[in-house]
Amino acid sequence: MASYVFLYLLMMLTPADEQETKLKCADFKTGKFKQLDENKNEIPYSMERNDSLQVEYDEKTKATTTLQVVWTGECTYYLKYLEGQDNRNEEADGQNLMVEIIETKKNMYKYAAWFENSESIKVYGWVKKLD
Repeated sequence: MASYVFLYLLMMLTPADEQETKLKCADFKTGKFKQLDENKNEIPYSMERNDSLQVEYDEKTKATTTLQVVWTGECTYYLKYLEGQDNRNEEADGQNLMVEIIETKKNMYKYAAWFENSESIKVYGWVKKLD
């Protein structure tokens, strides 16, 4: 009984920020999202993801891109280009875009992304869940 009381007190005394740092990647596997830059400023790019597809929408150019989503771990997945109105597939030279969720906060996550054969060049950003 004393151990339960100790654990309860320990949880109550742990700052909420520390409790939030535990990755909750399952919360971000599906839904509607908004792209943010590394400083958490919104950029004109949104996404909708289900269990197997991600549709991205460039709000400036009105271009739409469809990607296959393959989750390879609790917080890692890759995106495979299927079709779109941009030249992203040419830039990627057919490589998948690898993504790792490295931090979560309430309704957003920070990610690192790289092409599968270029792990030394990573891009970082934030994604905000809208629903």
